[in-house]
Amino acid sequence: MARQTSIPDDEGKHGGRDATIDGPGAKGTESKTDGPMDPTAVWIRQGEGADERTQTLEPGKSSGADPRAQDTAKGGITAADARRAPSERQSGAGPRIGDYEVMGELGRGGMGVVYKARHVTLNRVVALKMILSGPYATDAALKRFLAEARAVARLQHSGIVQIFDIGEHQGLPYFSLEFVEGRDLQRDLQGQPREARSAAELVERLASAMQYAHDHGVLHRDLKPSNILLAADGSPKIADFGLAKEVDAEGSTATSQGTVMGSPSYMPPEQARGEASSISPRSDLYSLGAILYQILTGRPPFLADRPVNTVMQVIHNEPVSPRVLQPGVPVDVETICMKSLQKDPSARYESCRALADDLRRFLNGEPILARPISRVERAWRWCERHPATAVPSGLAGLFILATALVASWAWWTTAAQATIISEQRDQVQEQRDEARKERDEARRQRTIADEQRVIANQRKVLAEEKEELARRQATLALENIQFVVTDIDDALKKQPGSNDLRIAILESVAKKWDELDVEMTGGIRGEAIPTLMALRQKIASALYELDRLKEADREYEKLYARAKERIEIKGRTDSARANLAKVGFAWAPIKRRLTGDPTAALGLLEQSIAVVRETIRDPHPEPGSPTPVEIRELLAVMLQNLGVEHLTQGRLAEAAAVFREGLDLLAKVLDTIRSEPGFAELNDDQKDSKTAARQISHDKAAIALAYVLMRLGRSDESFVMYDKAIAGRREIFARRPTMPVMKLELAGHLGNFGQSLLWIGQLEKASPVITESTRLFEEVFAADSEKADYKRQLTTALYRLATLRDLEGNSGESLSLFERCRQLRSELCDASPDEKNKINLMLAEARVGNSEKARSLADELAAMEQVNGERHLERARALCQLARKAPDEQRGKMLDEAQTALERAIQDGYRDPFRVEHEPDLTPLRGSERFTRAVIELKSARSAEPSK
Repeated sequence: MARQTSIPDDEGKHGGRDATIDGPGAKGTESKTDGPMDPTAVWIRQGEGADERTQTLEPGKSSGADPRAQDTAKGGITAADARRAPSERQSGAGPRIGDYEVMGELGRGGMGVVYKARHVTLNRVVALKMILSGPYATDAALKRFLAEARAVARLQHSGIVQIFDIGEHQGLPYFSLEFVEGRDLQRDLQGQPREARSAAELVERLASAMQYAHDHGVLHRDLKPSNILLAADGSPKIADFGLAKEVDAEGSTATSQGTVMGSPSYMPPEQARGEASSISPRSDLYSLGAILYQILTGRPPFLADRPVNTVMQVIHNEPVSPRVLQPGVPVDVETICMKSLQKDPSARYESCRALADDLRRFLNGEPILARPISRVERAWRWCERHPATAVPSGLAGLFILATALVASWAWWTTAAQATIISEQRDQVQEQRDEARKERDEARRQRTIADEQRVIANQRKVLAEEKEELARRQATLALENIQFVVTDIDDALKKQPGSNDLRIAILESVAKKWDELDVEMTGGIRGEAIPTLMALRQKIASALYELDRLKEADREYEKLYARAKERIEIKGRTDSARANLAKVGFAWAPIKRRLTGDPTAALGLLEQSIAVVRETIRDPHPEPGSPTPVEIRELLAVMLQNLGVEHLTQGRLAEAAAVFREGLDLLAKVLDTIRSEPGFAELNDDQKDSKTAARQISHDKAAIALAYVLMRLGRSDESFVMYDKAIAGRREIFARRPTMPVMKLELAGHLGNFGQSLLWIGQLEKASPVITESTRLFEEVFAADSEKADYKRQLTTALYRLATLRDLEGNSGESLSLFERCRQLRSELCDASPDEKNKINLMLAEARVGNSEKARSLADELAAMEQVNGERHLERARALCQLARKAPDEQRGKMLDEAQTALERAIQDGYRDPFRVEHEPDLTPLRGSERFTRAVIELKSARSAEPSK
């Protein structure tokens, strides 16, 4: 949960900081329409006021131009000429500045003047910006002027005013900019609020442009409506990078720590406090939030009678909710706006891209990621600030809060409904009495048709009010459930031993969810379905994570029904079909684990793949739909999972075919991205941001295909694919050696290759591969030993290396490795005693000879209700290893048990003869007549099944 940081009492009260705000020219007041116009807004607005940007002054210093600056040069605009106001200069036809013919003045401020000019050689109209003080300009002024030119020159984006040229004329530096024929946003708004959708569209485009600037290392630091130019077609362009800063270059501007620069109503708190080192891309994001606020409400979030008072409001006050000023503002837009205006930068969106994405979700009618701060959450945050008073026991407090939240939902909705219905009845009665009086007074003038229209209008008003009431009740219920499912459950995840409490809360929420699902009807339901789906999937995923398979299966069944319903409501759009496919894809592994029968899981996977193929073949895009590249990536991922399902069932040819198709798809996706315009000009970091994750998916698909080819006996082809995929991983890892995910990917690929070599008996080739893989896993785990996934992957590597050493005859090192593996798996099982962790621990206990513990776990797994052939295969492995270490008189009986477990695995659907014949743990069974018959039966059962 995001928290706002408090500001120390002495912060912002230093006299020097106040002086930097109230310098000469500030006039002691701030305009109610965001002050005078900015001189660098690039169009004609002649004769308007001075630059509104706050003067940066020490007490007692002046901001005026140096009176000594005189320039007597002939034939163009002189330094003195440039400093004089338009009314003071003699009129003349087209003075020249270099290769530019001046056509008129656009605006001026304390530092610069902007002309409308024509580039003579190119015959192009531009905006020409010059520094006023010319050769007498201070170093700081020159640096800031050149910093603006340098910043804009780095940016080539349709949403940013472009720079064309930079030069010097008679001691006056200048640069030319794109001339935009239109109005600035400040003048366009005229202090009036705008409709929320148009506000969201405009700010989404600004956020995308600023993300581009941030990606290229430039902060604006002075975003405000008067610096947003609206072209003739209404598209916005960001102008005036006069306070711009290069993100990666300290000292790249003249701003020093403690100096307050910018426009008070739109600057973030860290900028208002003069904390130059704290300025970041999230500072520009705050300014975009302030612009969104003004478009929605008609005024900026903070505005006082003097700039210094505005700055104090920015630092210490919270903005008034936009819906208080304009009740018609949608909740989602208000939520996005208020998240952007958080005092604590870490509580804002992580980037302008994230802000743009959430605005697009609103525009597309999808659930936004930001969440409004509800009354419950405010109480939660109070508890966090006062833990000694509010929460004697953290876990008990969470339980009380969750229980109260779930219980209060019905009370809130019932009480609210009763109150509003009572008021509506009173209003209806008053309306009826008034209508009766009017009929008596003007019976001759009224007709029956008039009375019917009045009644119809009243009914329409009542229906609209009831629908709005239902919508508000539904919103409140969704917010409450979302709070339980996200914040409370996420907090409980971090509490040891909280699984039972998590399950109780999630099951209670799921029950309330079912009631809400039934109650929501009509248009409200259509609006709420995306949120209903997102939260139900969160519940289903959490239950699956807690190994509550039956409950998770029920939730996914309902979720699948909602996804189909969304298609019925919206039609077969790309986004609706993609969501249906994703739900079926996520549901498949739960079906398989619950039933032990792969048929249902295969059916869901194949249906999902068919839906995605249809989307590719017959696209119906809409705003916010997945791109063609994203849809092909989704198909590739689903094919990989289908391949794993075939592999588990021993259908190697089918697995190879779908792995190959997925690999080809991912290769085409990478080719498409690398052939995009401008990709070749990107640096390595930018290229990696577009391709690294996709390259990882591609290499995983290659490894999977190589593994299948190995099992098909095509080892030469398999080795080539392994080598190529691992070489690719090494190349990316070399560029990102400190990123754990890169090291994990390389370690995983090596481990997979080593396992294949181990199974086919090539121990000499397997040894260096498995050893390197284990070392990499050890390094990742050592850097973050609390991460359960890192620990789990390390135990797999340790088990693999220990098995190799055992086969090599190095029993001492093998036992030591198995013992370390057992210790780590015991910790994992204590923290999360799910089926997978129990199986892994059973195998490790068996390998170190702990027969009592291994036997106990094997018996517990055998007693589980769900049919699962793979579970019995794992039992057979453990019993084989116990038999190796058992006394002679017990060994035969234990091997008989292991053989029985293997036969039970085949009976319950296990269909992978290759693994049965090559798994090292099953070696004690091989050679017996009973084992040979079992393998023949397994291959026969596999052959009898229809090919998928």
